[in-house]
Amino acid sequence: MIMQVDESIKHLALGFSRQVAQWAASQGCGPEDTQVVSSLAYRLSLAVSEGHTCLVLSLALIEEFCPNQSLESIRILLQSTGLVGEPGQKKICPLVLDQQNRLYLYRYFHYEERLAKALKNLAQQSQTLSPESIVSFGQSMAKMFGQEPYIKTLLPDWQKIAVAMALRQRLTIVSGGPGSGKTSTVMKILACLIETEPHLRIGITAPTGKAAQRLLDTLRGERTEQLPQNIRDAFPKEAHTLHRLLGIHPTHHKSRFNEDNPLPFDVLVVDEASMMDLALATQLLEALPHTARLILLGDKDQLTAIEVGSVFAEISNNPTLSVSAIEELSAISAIPKDAILPPSQDPSSALADCVVWLQHNYRTRSDSRIASLSQYINQGRVNETLALLNQPGSATLSWINNDSATLGTETLARALAGYQDYIEAIKNTPQDKGRIFSAFGRFRILCAIRETSLGIHEINQYLNRHLHQCFARPGRSRLTSTWYLGRAVIISKNHYNLKLFNGDIGLCLPDELGTLQVWFADASHEFRFIPCHQVPDHEEAYATTVHKAQGSEFESLLLILPYQSTKILSRQWLYTGVTRAREKVTLCASEPMLRLALTQSTQRASGLEDRLMSR
Repeated sequence: MIMQVDESIKHLALGFSRQVAQWAASQGCGPEDTQVVSSLAYRLSLAVSEGHTCLVLSLALIEEFCPNQSLESIRILLQSTGLVGEPGQKKICPLVLDQQNRLYLYRYFHYEERLAKALKNLAQQSQTLSPESIVSFGQSMAKMFGQEPYIKTLLPDWQKIAVAMALRQRLTIVSGGPGSGKTSTVMKILACLIETEPHLRIGITAPTGKAAQRLLDTLRGERTEQLPQNIRDAFPKEAHTLHRLLGIHPTHHKSRFNEDNPLPFDVLVVDEASMMDLALATQLLEALPHTARLILLGDKDQLTAIEVGSVFAEISNNPTLSVSAIEELSAISAIPKDAILPPSQDPSSALADCVVWLQHNYRTRSDSRIASLSQYINQGRVNETLALLNQPGSATLSWINNDSATLGTETLARALAGYQDYIEAIKNTPQDKGRIFSAFGRFRILCAIRETSLGIHEINQYLNRHLHQCFARPGRSRLTSTWYLGRAVIISKNHYNLKLFNGDIGLCLPDELGTLQVWFADASHEFRFIPCHQVPDHEEAYATTVHKAQGSEFESLLLILPYQSTKILSRQWLYTGVTRAREKVTLCASEPMLRLALTQSTQRASGLEDRLMSR
């Protein structure tokens, strides 16, 4: 299957290169020049299919198909074809070549320029606050954080600084790993804003329905009970995926909300922003009202979007604070100026004063093995990672050194054990939907690929057979029906009419009459069912990809690496997978594949950071 996908991508790239060759010939290009343009178009198409925004021209690349040519001669050749434009020119060409030798499809160059412009405009809206505003914001923050004096020996409270930043400006970008307090921070931001402006229109969104709902649940859950009732009442009552929020049409991809018809919000919070691709981020920024605040939450070290671009990683890469910003942040937060020391000091970015990194993990002890493993992975420290995994006797971290192309008995045993609580909950209390959903949500199997015996399809089928046997009626041991008691499925496409979204989990359980239905948990943790035969596009949910699990958390997980190298295997993939777990991680991988994942970093070619360098 992987080879079929790769071949289809190559087929599309070849078709595009042939089209470019025809265009070049129609412009009067000779055979040699046409071949050069066609070859570059082929490589550009492949690069875009891998998530790159552009193709960076280098001497090594040129040498492959055009030896003894310089970059400058290739630039002149491309510009002479009539197919390759330059930034700033009015004529629209299929391809664009910028001054840094980045070759783009016009569509993605246009997105990148529009996004950079929108981000600059938003960042520049920060203005010097009046003394009255500083006092008012400071009083609100004191209520949220308490008034304990700053202790010089401690690191500054970056959550507090992030809240102060969001109060003083329109764009705030907060990056932090799991447990770093992103949702607590945004809760306090919104509470402070509501206290000063009670009638704010607040929107909550994320790339996936699960991530959006999880943030909404936090804002309306037990953690907000200490807030005044009027503030809790002003929190949003619903959340949407970004596609649904913007009203993006599933076929022509145009959005209902845009620059001419902006979103109806004064404050918009976007969770799991690292999953936003270039096109989606551009549409979001352009649909934001000119007076609205935008708060982006994410983890710059996680996997990037499935589609083109790595927007969040790029825009959160420079947490610089200017002298004037530090002074105001200090005045609002009551943290001394000399204690606010950002990790980076590069004021050339237009997003200086807009980025905060949350680096303290409040959920996991700093000396825990999972916290240490996450840190080692993130830093690409191969020897320390392997040494930690080889330490015996850990209840939270284990490594099954599997150098086989198939799952061994130990891995299969871990997979079955992980869902044992779920099986017991169904057997003992089949009508207790809350207990059953909770049991299922505590464990998950995460993989890198879909096919082969180490992919999600094979593992799901194994667990499918096992659970069917667990609940089979006496004398009916064979798998005779698609739907059986305990079957778990995950929705694979958004279905707005059914209020089911990509990533929603459904469990096949009996109703009050004992009839099997597929049950889903709604926003208020109530349960509704859909008849089995009406469940839309879905697949088994016991094992899923790390990409699909972004925005989710589990008590424990089994993370399975592939037997052979694949492009998706990287440090970011491994880090994202491991950090889905709160308490226990089991890794199933050979040592060579672990080493490969730790040394292979996902770096996407893009010009967005450069376009954000000048104010």
